[in-house]
Amino acid sequence: MRTGLQPPPIVKTSLGKAGQVLKPCPHRIQSLHRMFQKITSTDFNRYPGVFRTVQAIMRARHGIGLNGSRLRTLSFGCSEGHEMQSIRCYFPHAMIHGCDVNKQVLRRAKKALSNDRFAHVFLSEESGIVENGPYDIIFAMSVFCQYPESKKVDNIDALFPFAKFQELAGVLCRNLKPGGIFCLINSSYLFRDLDAGTGFVPVRSPLQGGNGFIDKFARDGSRLTTSFGSKKMYSHRRESPTIHDDDLIDCMYQYAPEGFKTAEPFVLGEEPAGFKPGGAEIRIAGECLEKAIREKRAAMSLVGQPGVDDQGDWWLRNRWLRSTFDGSIMEMEPLWHRVDPDFSLKPERLQRQSESLDQYLSSPVTLRERFGGALRFLGMGG
Repeated sequence: MRTGLQPPPIVKTSLGKAGQVLKPCPHRIQSLHRMFQKITSTDFNRYPGVFRTVQAIMRARHGIGLNGSRLRTLSFGCSEGHEMQSIRCYFPHAMIHGCDVNKQVLRRAKKALSNDRFAHVFLSEESGIVENGPYDIIFAMSVFCQYPESKKVDNIDALFPFAKFQELAGVLCRNLKPGGIFCLINSSYLFRDLDAGTGFVPVRSPLQGGNGFIDKFARDGSRLTTSFGSKKMYSHRRESPTIHDDDLIDCMYQYAPEGFKTAEPFVLGEEPAGFKPGGAEIRIAGECLEKAIREKRAAMSLVGQPGVDDQGDWWLRNRWLRSTFDGSIMEMEPLWHRVDPDFSLKPERLQRQSESLDQYLSSPVTLRERFGGALRFLGMGG
């Protein structure tokens, strides 16, 4: 039995206990949803770190077939369907649902997905969310916010009250299967403040360094952080002692009722046998964390360290580093990336925070040119 997932007392809801549908109210979701992000711009494969992580979790549970068409996903706020098309690349046979309150973008989504017989688009109503569920994965990406309006206020309550987030995010949480994953990126409010969040555990991944650039706010609407930088590489300044570093990292949550075995710690590849580093770590993306610490900001930096394994193959050991609010540096789990020794380290910014690690900004020279001498001296490669 699910505990702590009863409807919040602040706002009356039509959902009772898990799996129990009372009387869906088709218009309430639309009226609530209009208070959320109004910008409908989207893009293909915007969150590859999240997509790859949940794909790996589902593969570990269901095998290489990913449970076929029995796997159900929901793109909440699907806009023109780019996110649904992205999900299809990671889950070739899944039943992919998408909903939105904007009828114009829904028409475009239906057209874009017209040849996908396992894709279903519907108007974002509580009844539709319940009827098409429960889901294995729910994606709520850049939906629970009011950007850029939220940058201009010290208290977001009049713009986007917490009670609205509480009710609608609660509907989504209650329509996840046991073991299901709730993905929440760029939310103005914190998942841990949800009444329906009881029974969920965070899932972390070396592919995902943070949960977004949107400023964070407390239940009463007061400001918790102010963000700086770009949408791709950002940092947060603490505005309240109640915000914690974990609140800026976690963005995937698994519903694990009592007795349910949670996902194993996520590891993407093992350390190459006999790996020998051949130089200092390279800052691939992000900012100088020492500067962020001096300015009391929580920032992140993606670093890579080249080296050779005992078979003579070249690798980059990549990992996210984060400056914390207490002035220390947090190291996240590494990601091993095999590379060609003649691959050029391009002097350009990553176009996505967690996309393929093939674009680097440290040097225009190749790995072999930059580190080959040191590796040969150590007997580690040609």
